[in-house]
Amino acid sequence: MNIVETEYWCLMLPLEWSAQEEDGVISITDQDGIGELALTTLVREPGELGANTEDALTALVALESPEVKEWAPARFGAFTGLAGRFQDDETQIREWYLGYGEALLYI
Repeated sequence: MNIVETEYWCLMLPLEWSAQEEDGVISITDQDGIGELALTTLVREPGELGANTEDALTALVALESPEVKEWAPARFGAFTGLAGRFQDDETQIREWYLGYGEALLYI
């Protein structure tokens, strides 16, 4: 089993999956190369207010992901937030905005 670990989270991957980091984005792919999971961790500055509140996340997803028409609550471990999906040509795309403490994951 492969383990991807950052300062804010860790993830165990099956052996047939691999991960690489470039410009702050961790890309995870399987050996067939059919899909990709890209994770970006954003960290708010100490003293910055409300970065991971429900209202702040709702405003962020509306601004950053207007192509997603419906959002649903999501939870992955200690991280909570919103999940949505849309289709771009023939590609299905899912997005998650998940916060915990000072960290926000964009997946």
